[in-house]
Amino acid sequence: MHRYISLLWDPTQDSAAQEADKIAVLLQANSSTWVRKLQGAGAYFFEIPSDHAALTTHILPNAAGVILGNLFPKGSVDAEVETITEYRSTRIVSTLGRSLVDDYWGSYVAFFYSKDQGRRVALRDCSGKIPCYMAHSSGVDIFFADIEDLLNLRVLQMSINWTYLAAFLCSSEFQVTASGLNEISELLAGHCIETSNGVRKQTSIWDPRAICREAVIEDYEDASLQLRKACQQSVSGWADIHQSILLSLSGGFDSAVVLGCLAKVEAPIKVTCLNRFSDTPGEDERSYARLAAERARVSLIESEWNLGKIGLEEFSKLSPRSPKPSLPTLFGMSELQVRNQVARKVGAQAMWTGQGGDHLFYQMTTNLGAADFLNVQGVRFGLLKAVADAARFTREPYWNVLRSAWSTRRGGHAWRPDDLSDYRSFFVHPDAAPSDLPAYTAHPWTIDSEDLPLGKQLQIFYLAEVVNRHRAIGNLEVIEEWHPLLSQPMMTTCLRIPTYLLLRGGRQRSLARDAFREYLPAAIVGREDKGATTSRIIEVVRQSRPYICEMLFEGLLMKQGLLDRKVLEPHLRDRHPIRAEQFFPLMACICAEIWTRRWMGDSVHAAD
Repeated sequence: MHRYISLLWDPTQDSAAQEADKIAVLLQANSSTWVRKLQGAGAYFFEIPSDHAALTTHILPNAAGVILGNLFPKGSVDAEVETITEYRSTRIVSTLGRSLVDDYWGSYVAFFYSKDQGRRVALRDCSGKIPCYMAHSSGVDIFFADIEDLLNLRVLQMSINWTYLAAFLCSSEFQVTASGLNEISELLAGHCIETSNGVRKQTSIWDPRAICREAVIEDYEDASLQLRKACQQSVSGWADIHQSILLSLSGGFDSAVVLGCLAKVEAPIKVTCLNRFSDTPGEDERSYARLAAERARVSLIESEWNLGKIGLEEFSKLSPRSPKPSLPTLFGMSELQVRNQVARKVGAQAMWTGQGGDHLFYQMTTNLGAADFLNVQGVRFGLLKAVADAARFTREPYWNVLRSAWSTRRGGHAWRPDDLSDYRSFFVHPDAAPSDLPAYTAHPWTIDSEDLPLGKQLQIFYLAEVVNRHRAIGNLEVIEEWHPLLSQPMMTTCLRIPTYLLLRGGRQRSLARDAFREYLPAAIVGREDKGATTSRIIEVVRQSRPYICEMLFEGLLMKQGLLDRKVLEPHLRDRHPIRAEQFFPLMACICAEIWTRRWMGDSVHAAD
């Protein structure tokens, strides 16, 4: 994780300017490794340079601001942008960052102060690769990636946001600006925050709702071509940054697509694939991974999941402090040891994955393809084909699919996850959950989207979760994870393609299968099943049951009244079976308790 701290303030306010100077002195007094890269009116930027971090620090001319990250020209095959001209800088600042999103893609955060408009602006690209959290101190906006850097300044006292934690226990994958700490918020992926005259507002500067409303790709062959081009552009761009890649090759479709695109990159690049497996049914995909690696002519390392396993007690000790609890981070700790060992062995610069394919290529099992066709195209030729595809996809009767589609034909319907409210009744005390849980957990992209086809609303809902999911593990990981599918060209292209084209033929990823047919082994293209990895997590929970009982029943969440003891006890102490739909809510309880102990053990206030 590349560590930075950016300070933005109104330079006409003397008290804010003094606070910014004080923070700057404290920062450099704490460590000589901090380098001040920008000192302008209303803006400071500090970073700790890293040799292995594939990021560029772009200082805008005339100290207008800074862009940290990788920029590629949109719609071009040119290499990464190395410098920002004065003309481009003026456009970026005058448009409050809009031209940055319109003219480039990549992975970045940007900070600047517009003297003419009296606004300070911070923005984060839609991939969400670079973390960006916010705090405020005496008129100064403090942006950072690693919360330990903020804590070292000792300018703020942290307190627990119990409402956020209660919502996390109900729906652990929700992504909003608020965090588990009252003093910290997050700049969400694809969003910018503007502050002017004491008024602060966060808006979506890259908006998937707007993309879905315009420039829809209706031709199937064109959609297939555009999908290939966007994927190859994304993979080639990041391959230009990382010359040695460790690819997590599960044997599934998405990581195989990434490998297939890597095989077509002309520049010399070293690719090593890593496949994890177990002897549990459905968790050994080595045969598929071998086919993909052989086709791409790259080496493949196979490693059992039970190697390097870390128990929950070790999780609680090793887990870094972060503004938000995270299930993926908790799960990721179990494979960190093996991943680090392999990365050192092969000299990899980054760990690539196929994450995002489920959301972009459309893995979701739904009949909404037919509803979307009727919503967009109306009653016309092709409707029966869309109904047939949806019926085959969901194994529902044609009549049920058509009736469901017809009920939504007038539009104006909002899609909501059916099971969100059910989580409240599992392990969370009835009085602890937010009174309006769906509203509290709603990502901004899912609001005011009723005019969109329901299938696109569903896609946006899950995309909002995945681009904000990644939480870096700091110094514990030798190399960082990169998700090339979650790049702006790919996300924009897939949002422009209607669901009834993405699912044509009644199969998950139907369009993607056709688009990348020549990139992959036939066995992977035709594969309908999907591998699983949950047995290792279940085994960790089983082995750690005594520790889990002590942690939850005597823990901070229970004392705060967030957990329902009567519901938990039969499952943990009496060993009643845990149903499939209860497993992740239970893991959320464990994750939140570990997270809270990491903070409360460091004298954080237990404030509301």
